[in-house]
Amino acid sequence: MRKSLVLLACLLLSACGTTPEGPKEPPASKVEASTLENEYTVVLDARSEWFNTGIHVRKGQTVDFTASGSWGESPGVTRTANGGQAGMFGSGYWGLQPIVPGAPWGSLVGKIGSQEFPIGTLGSVTADNGGILQLSINDGLGAFHDNHGSLTVKVRVEP
Repeated sequence: MRKSLVLLACLLLSACGTTPEGPKEPPASKVEASTLENEYTVVLDARSEWFNTGIHVRKGQTVDFTASGSWGESPGVTRTANGGQAGMFGSGYWGLQPIVPGAPWGSLVGKIGSQEFPIGTLGSVTADNGGILQLSINDGLGAFHDNHGSLTVKVRVEP
């Protein structure tokens, strides 16, 4: 219930650039290239809705992921990249659908072009299409304002 009320308040206040918690701060996500070719470290802020990593992936390439850290999709909920049931008590978020249905709430998810996939703490995907890798916490669209924490995600693109 609280998340729904906060979401409504945020939507009403979005035109003035504030949330009930105060002014919006830009998410602090960033990408660092490794000294090894095709390896990257992404620090992913939980407030980043589909963070564009700038990492280009070609069709058929395999991308491997290792994630560490903790974050949450609402106050009072702290998770690893594996996520869990919706809400503090697993009772759900009323009226919200996760951006990647079927993946746990609060889990690390990815997208290459239109291909969306769960990642978790360890994951691998073969790209169906080429595109730029995007990463996110699995939360409801437009409900990222109350998220907290960050993950460090090691990304390796197989040549």
